[in-house]
Amino acid sequence: MAYADPAKRRAYEAKRYRENPERRAAIKRYLSSAKGLATKKACDARLYQAQKPKRLMAMRAWVKANPERRREIARAYYRRNKSKVQETNKRCRLLRGGADYTVTDLAALIEAQRNRCWYCGEEMESPTKEHVVPVCRGGPDSLTNLVMACRPCNERKGRKLPEEWLF
Repeated sequence: MAYADPAKRRAYEAKRYRENPERRAAIKRYLSSAKGLATKKACDARLYQAQKPKRLMAMRAWVKANPERRREIARAYYRRNKSKVQETNKRCRLLRGGADYTVTDLAALIEAQRNRCWYCGEEMESPTKEHVVPVCRGGPDSLTNLVMACRPCNERKGRKLPEEWLF
């Protein structure tokens, strides 16, 4: 039975559910069987894959609309799971092959840039290492892919390539 009004459809389904206890029991038995469980899992997996793009778009829109709340959630997660996060980061660094530069190399890089941000040219109070091509996008964690940037520029650039961010 098709309803244009979702509230009417819910009311109809609830009434049907209450009035058919034997059907409820049969459905419950079927879903608890191996065949029913496999069918339900397959159906859930198809539904999950079908709705994935829509969920991702909604999540990205929420993150864009709520940057402070997202940072707050991330910080709270880090505080609750500090050792887990550190272990994951360590494993990722090892998989990438680790850094091939030292603190001395970074100091030389700051000196070569005359303590100025690579992007905005302002003098840096707290220089940060910046991967020109982000590691998450395939850039190496090596000195050839590093520049020094001020914290605001580094945070604004995020995971973008310079041409995506600057222009």
